[in-house]
Amino acid sequence: MKKILLILFMALSQFGNAQDLYDINSLREITIKFYDPDYHQTLVDWFNADDGSRLPATLEVDGVLYDSVGIRYKGNISFLLAELLETPKFPLNIDMNEYIDDQHLMGYKKLKLGNLFTDPTCIREAVAYEIYRKYGVAPKSNIIKVNIGIVGEEASYYGVYSNSESINKDFLKEHYDWKRGPLVKCDPNPAAEDITCDSSGLGNGTGGEQVIALPDLVWYGPDSCQYYSNYEMKTDYGWKELVEFIDLLNHEDSLLYDHLNIDGVLWYMAVSMVIPNLDTYFGKNIKNYYMYKHKDSLWHMIPWDVNETFGGVMGNAHPDWDILKWFNSNEPNRPLIWQILKQDRYFKQYFAHIRTVIEENYNEEYIRTRVDSIQHLIEQAVMHDPYKRFEDEDFRNNVDQDVTDPDLAFLSYHKSIIPTMNERLEYLMDHPEIMKIPPTLMNTSRSIEEPEEGQDVWVTAEVTNATKVDLMITTNKVYASYFEPFEMKDDGLSNDGAAGDGIYGALIPFQALDEKIKYYVRAQNAEAMILEPRRAEYEYFKYKIKATTSTNTEKALDRGKLWSIYPNPAKDFINITGDLEGVNAIKIYDSTGKLVEQLVHPLGNSISTAHLSSGFYAVSFLTDKGVVLKKLLLTH
Repeated sequence: MKKILLILFMALSQFGNAQDLYDINSLREITIKFYDPDYHQTLVDWFNADDGSRLPATLEVDGVLYDSVGIRYKGNISFLLAELLETPKFPLNIDMNEYIDDQHLMGYKKLKLGNLFTDPTCIREAVAYEIYRKYGVAPKSNIIKVNIGIVGEEASYYGVYSNSESINKDFLKEHYDWKRGPLVKCDPNPAAEDITCDSSGLGNGTGGEQVIALPDLVWYGPDSCQYYSNYEMKTDYGWKELVEFIDLLNHEDSLLYDHLNIDGVLWYMAVSMVIPNLDTYFGKNIKNYYMYKHKDSLWHMIPWDVNETFGGVMGNAHPDWDILKWFNSNEPNRPLIWQILKQDRYFKQYFAHIRTVIEENYNEEYIRTRVDSIQHLIEQAVMHDPYKRFEDEDFRNNVDQDVTDPDLAFLSYHKSIIPTMNERLEYLMDHPEIMKIPPTLMNTSRSIEEPEEGQDVWVTAEVTNATKVDLMITTNKVYASYFEPFEMKDDGLSNDGAAGDGIYGALIPFQALDEKIKYYVRAQNAEAMILEPRRAEYEYFKYKIKATTSTNTEKALDRGKLWSIYPNPAKDFINITGDLEGVNAIKIYDSTGKLVEQLVHPLGNSISTAHLSSGFYAVSFLTDKGVVLKKLLLTH
């Protein structure tokens, strides 16, 4: 019986993997058939006229036929190459919902297929996205076989395409659990080139002169019309929000923390600079990223179109590209980089992330293993591709050798993956900032694995060579953002063992039922920083506070719900609303867990806080039932 159950489990697991449209270890095949025999010319004409219309077609995958999907051509260089070379293998944008609501392919409503005309190895995009996804939100990607034809006729094999996840509402819901915020594609928008703007700044798009530029996040004035050619708004609203953010970035950068997921930007920049990917905001070409504003008020930066990584084409073969290239207050085109990195905390955090990306990914054994694995899977499909641009031997050769472009002199050659990586690694390891020695940080643990309501939870970590250690905490329920620092100490008073023993401790000042705690540890010295987990803030430690096993929990909790503290933040005093009958004591702890104030059998509802220094404090109520409930207090 056990053997039968094991076989059934294995079969179900394989079936589940087979259903993943973007499984990097699977090579799926799809067949597209158009109803219009002249589909190709129609789609080319529509693309060149910037007409977003789609032609109806059937789509078949794994024996399942979808009789109505909408298809158009997409791309930039990849489209121009296909048109210039008069090949039918154009990049495709497939909408499963164009004609039938809620139709999807294995849970996805859109497919974006690239023709791989700028990558002899066919795998740069899939490998790059795999690395990006270790440290932040990024699309999934793999390779897919495509057949194309006319309904009623046999389809022809068109070769292999890159298959990268679309950044749309479904993507936002999956990664941010909210899909209604403004979504901006940060690429030059040719459709807006003919729009003129009102110099009065009213944004009515009449008169004046249009500013044409790249999506550089530079301030061009309050009129949203000035940004239409630089960005493409993918949602029904958002121009006002985008312009407000650009204004804040350029003129009120001290407020960035409340309006930007800064750590997400640092991870995006770190990966881009290591692998390297210079076809981004951080490289030579300012494009190929998305901005999304979450309901937590933060803008998030998302990578897109990463097929020119590891050398790639179009001038991306720069193994010594400066990782601080745009860190210059006089650099007019990259305000985001300067405004973040000029702060010491984020400067150190950026290089901490770079060290992590290098350590976890950037060595020949790892990259070659990933490249070989994917290439082995797709090799025969590539060899039989009737429209491939490169010679068969270039598919493997470009891993270790530069490949000359067969058609276009301006592309010159395609830099090899492994030598580019090794040259880049040599540059990185010799960089003076990367050579700086961060603290050591390990063995982060908490005193209670599954805390109950009202219990004190202490976090400890082993740290050496640090001048400052912080416990970074957030209770943001939807997305892990707004981490706040709470100082960790090695003073023998912070649940840390003996003073000076290298064990640092701090109290987590949250104890309410169902509170979701996310935290990590940050250690730094004058030169460098380190985090645990190393992939923080994208990864973190977490737990949820459970109900106490005490039989008096419900009554105590009901009384606790009636208590509130105001003003909060406070300065000279706090007022407590609610019935204090049965409260034996009120205690105030600082962020290290040290008791700084205790009122036994409090007689009044007002407590002086004038003597407390600025910071976070936990206010505890010891009830007559022996249950401690805490509320957070922030003083100016």
